Amino acid sequence: MKNIVKYLFATLLCCTLAGCMTDVKFSDINTDINGGTALALPIGSVRANMTDLLDLVDSTYIVSDSTNAICILYSQNDIALNLEFDNIEKSESLIDTIKLRNKDCFYEILNSLPANVNSTTLEKGSYKFREESTYEFTFDEAEEGVKKIRIDSAIIANATLDLGVDIYGCELSESNYLIMSLEYPEVLDERYADEFRNIKITANQYSLKKELEHLRLYFTEIMGDGPIDLAVNFEIVSDGTLTITREADIQFNMKVNIENSEALFGYFWMKDPITSDKLSYDIPREIIENELLKNSNLLFSNPILELNATTNVGIPLALDVHNIYAVKNGEEYHATFNDNSSLKVEFNRPAQPYDSASTKLILNRDNGSLHTLLSVLPEQINIDYSVSTVYQEESESWHFLTMPIEANVDVMAMVPLQFDPTSNFVYNDTIDADLSSLVEDGTLENIEIDTVDLYLDIANRLPVNTNLKLVYLDENDQIITESKTFKITSAEVDVEGRVTNATNETIVLSTNGESINDVLNTKKIILALSLESRDNDSRIYFQTTDAIEIKLSAFIKVKASISAEEDIE
Repeated sequence: MKNIVKYLFATLLCCTLAGCMTDVKFSDINTDINGGTALALPIGSVRANMTDLLDLVDSTYIVSDSTNAICILYSQNDIALNLEFDNIEKSESLIDTIKLRNKDCFYEILNSLPANVNSTTLEKGSYKFREESTYEFTFDEAEEGVKKIRIDSAIIANATLDLGVDIYGCELSESNYLIMSLEYPEVLDERYADEFRNIKITANQYSLKKELEHLRLYFTEIMGDGPIDLAVNFEIVSDGTLTITREADIQFNMKVNIENSEALFGYFWMKDPITSDKLSYDIPREIIENELLKNSNLLFSNPILELNATTNVGIPLALDVHNIYAVKNGEEYHATFNDNSSLKVEFNRPAQPYDSASTKLILNRDNGSLHTLLSVLPEQINIDYSVSTVYQEESESWHFLTMPIEANVDVMAMVPLQFDPTSNFVYNDTIDADLSSLVEDGTLENIEIDTVDLYLDIANRLPVNTNLKLVYLDENDQIITESKTFKITSAEVDVEGRVTNATNETIVLSTNGESINDVLNTKKIILALSLESRDNDSRIYFQTTDAIEIKLSAFIKVKASISAEEDIE
């Protein structure tokens, strides 16, 4: 019998099994030596908080706020919306022939010549006259019920002005010459005005080519259809020797080439969409392949999809969301907006050119029914959309476009770990529990075992009830046996479902008879956890501080009948 005692003490001192040590409940050991002896064997422990359960502790997709609330967060920025408007690339020419005999300063001189006389010599002096013309630019487009585009003015980024003057019926020279000044107020600002004033022409053919930048052009009066006015002041200077004929004239031509516009002002409306496209987002594999997420039935309570569109377009635009749907294993799951699959949102407009404005669209449980969309843990989310102009009364509108057109959208998907009632989670963890070593090393040789009790000391700080089952594995990871399922009560929570206090309880699994060998042949123990809502009405609210801790100890009760005196020896 003394050998038995030695074995008992050897077991207590030397048996160190894998896992964290737990407190041994020696108060539960039967102190009546004559009734038998119990060996207290710590096996190990498991502590899992929510990030551990998700197995995403290092993930960039998991965030928490100051309240320790956990969210799965995914974002993608600066997604370009393909908005295309026609730029101004246009050339218009003005050709004018000025008959000098029709001008006041030459009328009597040339019209009073005898029929057989075709020319005369101008007296020394200056002869001034003015020619006014119009310059037509046609940018407007209109089709009843289909399109209405009116461009009142534009800021031109790049343009060229080609000017040509041909004089017939008088021979120009350094002493007999032409002075020309253009009055073109819609085109020539102070940067260019001087270059088109007092141009001295001393030859009968003259040409000028000028590059123009950042030029403001006015094509119509306010709500009118007037063309661009052009006036040219001419002055012919004679030293007294300049000969002029009855048919003398000046052929004036000007061509403006608009190469690129910087800003357009007017009215823009088109019935058809400016663009139609699809945004597709693949859910990161790290999320959809997560063991906890894919093996559970998760009814997300309030997922949020936020679209933030920014544009510099000064035209009333609307985003038409035709369809938002998730894809899982080839199946489509569609969002709904008041029983409709589509949604229309008008963009905010910038107040003035070169500014931008942002428009935020938030889709959630109430606006889009996203909680049903994500309940399948989809592989992909798609958004079919188009962008259209919004009709306004032309007389009450002031529209503008600035180049280049910018229209971008930032997308953020935020999924708080908050779940609807009836959600459930499945989680397994494994403890190395080599109870078979007690048999293999002879520790329990010649000892008759009465019972093997497994004590599970549980501290539950999860806002859910937990079903627990132990699965015993052999050296080949094959199942030896399983325990029955035990229910662990949820932690105490407040009215919002946040954990306030842990619940603590102890579960004892007793094994006797032939089943003892099953336990003693165990190499590993799987703790199979199934988490479920407290009831059918309570939502689940997870925080980073939520966790469950299970400590596992074994108590082996040996059949023995020895005296205390013998034990002392």
